[in-house]
Amino acid sequence: LVEEGIDVAIRFGFLQDSSLVARHLADSRRAICASPAYLEQNGVPKTPEELMDHNCLLMRFPGSKQFQWRFTKDGEVLNLAVTGRMDSNNSDVLTQWALQDQGLVLKATWEISDHLKAGRLVPVLEEFMPTDLGVYALYPHSRYLPPKVRAFIDFLVEKFERDERLK
Repeated sequence: LVEEGIDVAIRFGFLQDSSLVARHLADSRRAICASPAYLEQNGVPKTPEELMDHNCLLMRFPGSKQFQWRFTKDGEVLNLAVTGRMDSNNSDVLTQWALQDQGLVLKATWEISDHLKAGRLVPVLEEFMPTDLGVYALYPHSRYLPPKVRAFIDFLVEKFERDERLK
C-alpha cells in the first residue's frame, strides 16, 4: 500500500501480521449451500468429510493449487481439502452454477441472502459452520491519519454496522 501510495485497502479473510493498521469492519458469515434439486439427487452431507463425495464448486485465486474449506469441528478448526469438477475466479459464476444444480458452494451469506430466503439455495453442515471471515480496512501506520481516510473508514464502519445481510 505504501509503495503504491494507496490510502486504504479493504480485505476479506484471515490477516497476516503486517506493518499495516487493520480496522475491523465486520464479520462475513459463510455457508455451504446447494440447490434443493442437487441435494435431492446427490444427498445432503452430514459431516465435512462427506464433501469428498460431492462436487464442490471452487473459487480459484491467483496461484492457488489446492482448495481448502475451513470448518469448526468439536471446537477445533478443520481445514479440509475439497475437490470438484468446476472452478472459477468469478464468485457470481459459482452462484449461478449452484443455482443450476451443479454442486455445493461456499459463499458469504451476504452474497446469497436473497437465494437463501427464497429457498433457491439451501445451507448444509450448519453445525460445522465455516469460520467467519473478517472484513478489514487496512491503511499504513502513521501518526497523522489524513481526514479523508478517517472519514472514509468511519463511513465504512457505519455502513457495515447497518447492513442486515451481515447480521
